[in-house]
Amino acid sequence: MKSRPHFYRAYGLTLASAISIPELPRCGDGIADVCVERWNSVEPRGDIAWLDRSMRGGRAWLALGATANGHVLRFPGLAEFRVAPRRIELRRVKGIPATTARHLLLDHVLPRVLDLRGALVLHGACVASPAGAVLLLGPSGRGKSTLATTLAHHGFALLGDDVTVLEPLGERWIARASYPSVRLWPDSVAALVEGPTHAVRHDMTKRRADARRFAAAHDVAPTHALAPMTEADAVPIARAFVLTAAPADARPSITPISPRAAFAELAAQTFRFDPTHRDALRDEFTTLVRLAAHPGFRRLEVPRTHGALPDVVRCIREDLER
Repeated sequence: MKSRPHFYRAYGLTLASAISIPELPRCGDGIADVCVERWNSVEPRGDIAWLDRSMRGGRAWLALGATANGHVLRFPGLAEFRVAPRRIELRRVKGIPATTARHLLLDHVLPRVLDLRGALVLHGACVASPAGAVLLLGPSGRGKSTLATTLAHHGFALLGDDVTVLEPLGERWIARASYPSVRLWPDSVAALVEGPTHAVRHDMTKRRADARRFAAAHDVAPTHALAPMTEADAVPIARAFVLTAAPADARPSITPISPRAAFAELAAQTFRFDPTHRDALRDEFTTLVRLAAHPGFRRLEVPRTHGALPDVVRCIREDLER
């Protein structure tokens, strides 16, 4: 007899999952946008035509393949996912912890499935302020999660740590909340997080923290009118800051950037399900050109020290008030 699924909210979607996902907030039973199932290891996979491979450190980290019934995302040595717009099936390699498989599902597979469903998905953090949503963009290691966590401590409502879903609304763009979790390196955990944290995956030192505790732990009321981290949130974008590292003794600074520079940053930080699909890439680039024309794009110089973070927050607030 098949067990009753768990229902969760993430990225504005309702998930019906056969596996427990404690990182996500639960919701009532309803019509699921995406179903998450276990991939039956006995069922034949069929032939896989490999389309693309993402490399890290000279090794294949993610391989995308197509089958007669959909697509396969393989993380070598970790897990494999069979995906379609409304269905994800998971199989993890023997001995790999469930936390690692859930991290891959939440932070790598679901964002790509959202792209498959036609959403614009950026690799970036997002917070909400009275002026609107504030995007934090830039390559890995620029401190997006650290700054987003700091802003949450100072009354901003955290909408997303590492993935942000954007939607056009007339002449505006809105950002949707992802799920209430941040992933931080140990030095940022020591500086910013009170209370328990959990491993993101078994082979990384990054830790996961529940963002819903931040404002309460610091006795700070969120400045956004909506309750923080509600997945129904759809907040118009006010600013998009591209983070640039500065020396530890420098002062934070904000300067406007051109639509051309904004487009280059967006193109580099967009989740793509199938980078070999030319029609999808053309449509995506058309969308990014429109988004890059938003007047709120800025470059934010962030000194590489936790002690500078209050000054960075002050700088952001002053820019939002202009």
